[in-house]
Amino acid sequence: MKITCVVLNWNGKDYVSRCLKSLLDVDSGSHALEIVVVDNDSTDGSVELIKSQFPNIKVLRNPTNLGYAQGNNTGLE
Repeated sequence: MKITCVVLNWNGKDYVSRCLKSLLDVDSGSHALEIVVVDNDSTDGSVELIKSQFPNIKVLRNPTNLGYAQGNNTGLE
């Protein structure tokens, strides 16, 4: 079984790194953990930070800020 965690980001450069480190520290037992970051058109360099510090985490970039619900739905798709 695989566990997928969707993290929605919008200009969260000051917070997203700590969030992702915490998720990577979770003991998922025998289940694979997949982390997907959905970025809602950030302009603060947070996407570049995620890609450089967490190259194994999937990042999806929305062309505009789609809001909370649609941003999370993008990750679920």
